[in-house]
Amino acid sequence: MIDRASTVGGSWGTVELPGLGAVDIGVHFFNQLPGIETFYKDVLGIELTPASPTPKWYLPRRVFGINHTSLYNRWGGGVVPWDNSFPFNRRSWRTAFSPYYRMAFELIKSPKILIKGERYFKVSTVDFSNRIAKFIIEHGLDVRLSTTVERVEINTKRGVVKVITNNSEIEANRFMLTSCAILNSFVLDGEELPISCEPMPLHQLHLVLQGAPVDRLSFGICSHSQNLLFIGNLTTSLKPELTNRGYSLIAACVLPDLPHNDEKVSTIMAELRGYGLLDDRHRLLASHWVQHDAPQRSDEELLEVEKRFSPYISVLPTHSLHFTMKNSLEKWRKELVPS
Repeated sequence: MIDRASTVGGSWGTVELPGLGAVDIGVHFFNQLPGIETFYKDVLGIELTPASPTPKWYLPRRVFGINHTSLYNRWGGGVVPWDNSFPFNRRSWRTAFSPYYRMAFELIKSPKILIKGERYFKVSTVDFSNRIAKFIIEHGLDVRLSTTVERVEINTKRGVVKVITNNSEIEANRFMLTSCAILNSFVLDGEELPISCEPMPLHQLHLVLQGAPVDRLSFGICSHSQNLLFIGNLTTSLKPELTNRGYSLIAACVLPDLPHNDEKVSTIMAELRGYGLLDDRHRLLASHWVQHDAPQRSDEELLEVEKRFSPYISVLPTHSLHFTMKNSLEKWRKELVPS
């Protein structure tokens, strides 16, 4: 296992914040995939708990008096801000009134599709990484930390894959590519072929609060917000002595061109209050702007890579927020599929 970081954990990293120590960069939750709960519980000793409340869309306007809905309701992601001008064409009429129709249809459609809720860790990323490290030691796995993969060469005649890092060379039968790995190409029998590696700079605002628990938020995507992409409750990553004093922590992934100043912090706080997530019981203690860069390949992109370079390359989806990413599969199809 090769990791460019100095500690085990991959892209699920932490950030050091004044007075808080190491806290999670973002919320980690995932669907109930087959075997995942057994692996975390029986192998790593990590309990998963249902996400409560259910992850939600937060809407830019109220529809039937409601400004949020379950993340499973597709109409929620399509609600746009209200336009006070008189609708002048078919598109503007649809924009103005279709959310009401779609919401009503969502409520009455039959049969309803029941989807089990996501699961959360009961531990922080720090604890998760420590348990992964323990698992690695117990099973004698070869781990190269602070190591960067610079080149991967596939030799089909020899049936080997040579992995060239910043400090060594490794030969193997197969190379596993994760969704967050920084790698732009593979060399196949001397020919360099590009693969998708679109960086995703995450601009985040961590809000430190004190007062009542932030119990109305687990994770949410802000539909058409002028400030926020998504928000998550990171309180579980705080040390017990902080939570015992009434501390809470919210991570807000903001738009990349947002100014990092106190005025914008106040605007975001007001938006969170508008969603009903915060009220007068929650007092802002501190705010911290954080940037975390990591490429994010969609599941479709990974499958294209695996198909193109099989059996020498296999893939491992490692991100839990792939549905928030733009599908850039077509952008890379020409490079991945030979003419």
